Amino acid sequence: MKSHFYTTAVVFLTLLSLTGCSIGNMLVGQVNPVDEKADNVELTPLETIDSNWKRIPVDEKNLNTESPDRAWQSSKTASVIALNSACRGGNNHDLTEITSDLLIQWRDLENVTQKEITLSGYRALETTAQGIYFNRKRKLQTVVVKTPSCIYDLIFLGSIRNFSQDLAVFQAFRDKLIIK
Repeated sequence: MKSHFYTTAVVFLTLLSLTGCSIGNMLVGQVNPVDEKADNVELTPLETIDSNWKRIPVDEKNLNTESPDRAWQSSKTASVIALNSACRGGNNHDLTEITSDLLIQWRDLENVTQKEITLSGYRALETTAQGIYFNRKRKLQTVVVKTPSCIYDLIFLGSIRNFSQDLAVFQAFRDKLIIK
């Protein structure tokens, strides 16, 4: 069990370094003069949706585009849910490009399904897949939303065995999210 939590923690930290919200670093190098975190999101804390989910502390005074806005981990399954944002005027990347950047560290992706959904009145791309991440087979669902000034990505990462059980919590969180 200890190994399971350690692996999930490593996976979570790596997700933070390559989220869609950090694509600015990948696309224009380390120069990041205008990326900021969004301040126009209303969310229902995940622990109020399901008490098995515990918030992962994030230094909110020192947020940068490499860290999530918010993140939680299931105390039962070690699954992780994170919300990331980056705001930059003139972002011309489409949802598919942003999603591809999110999935770049995965190997042997399979069972990839994508569908367009609407989240808070904005077009979003939901992607579900499974593959090898840090030498373990995992499953994920991500939702990428682009507003005129910001990109948001929600990431749910879990084991294949527990994915379906935790997916309902992720979707409830996603459906209660309000992006203004």
